[in-house]
Amino acid sequence: MFCFLPSTMGLFQALQFEWPEPESQDQACDLYPIQASLTDWHNTLYNQLPSAQYDRGIWPSSPELLEAMRAALADQRGNYAGDALAYSLVRCGCRRSETVAALSAWDAQLFRWSAAGFSARDLLTKFEKIGVAGNPSDEDLARLDGWLADPTAALANYGCGNITGTILKGKAFSASLYSSGDDLEYDSLFRDMASHAGLSALITNVEQVAMHDATEDFTALAKAQLNQLVPVELTSRPLFAEPETFWKIQFDVDGRSENIFVPGNYSSMNDVGLALHFDALMARLNRPERVMRFADGRNDSGSFWGRYIIGPPQELTALCGELGIPLMPFTGTEAC
Repeated sequence: MFCFLPSTMGLFQALQFEWPEPESQDQACDLYPIQASLTDWHNTLYNQLPSAQYDRGIWPSSPELLEAMRAALADQRGNYAGDALAYSLVRCGCRRSETVAALSAWDAQLFRWSAAGFSARDLLTKFEKIGVAGNPSDEDLARLDGWLADPTAALANYGCGNITGTILKGKAFSASLYSSGDDLEYDSLFRDMASHAGLSALITNVEQVAMHDATEDFTALAKAQLNQLVPVELTSRPLFAEPETFWKIQFDVDGRSENIFVPGNYSSMNDVGLALHFDALMARLNRPERVMRFADGRNDSGSFWGRYIIGPPQELTALCGELGIPLMPFTGTEAC
């Protein structure tokens, strides 16, 4: 006989949510039923509440439900079920420090900045000091100040896309990482990297070569590039270890003609592989900036988009750490 944790069962009872009894220890420890119970409750509220209250207001709850969510959160901190529990508690008006601390990084951000007394202008100044501030309008800064004044009201839709659209507006950029049939846009992402680094890059050709069609010379040249660039900790990733295909990108940059080979598959972009090549190009040009990628937010996961910035890696990593802006371990460089 396998059972969910008592706190999980208490959550189900408080939400009047039914889920089949687990048939194995793995099922008993599965986080998905917790998230499913909360999603079901969120959908009920969505259908019951006025849209403004659902999006920006405090959700109604009972003392029993709050205690059940807190008990479940105590057992689920640091995973996606814990993120969902903390989010749900905050949406019900809970501002306990341990609850805010359990929020996912993007969700916790506004509460921490608000508690620290930061204004939008304060945050912009911090990025100006390391040379990566964007060009937000007065309206953009006013919107961020509004979020800081009432973080709960901004929480429903807050995530990576919002911060990159305010204090990093014009500096950060994004790319679609998946394709359902069209070619992956390696050339577009490479152009964005070059443009945001202030390089003049002209892509002259992009060629996709399947591994089973590649000549020995092509394979040898592509693998030689990989051996020079890919850190050991990345070599086990399927996109590097067993690529289905290579993208050959020919380009001219600052009067120099180059070819790069990015391994991958047919449906997902190897943005790490492309960034490794770009970082190596920047190093050869004696440029200190590198490509960095922001971590996904609660609303970003599964959206198949990557969001990036070009900047000095040590300074930017330090500032993002100070402000709680999550970065992905990206190209394997020491700074990331």
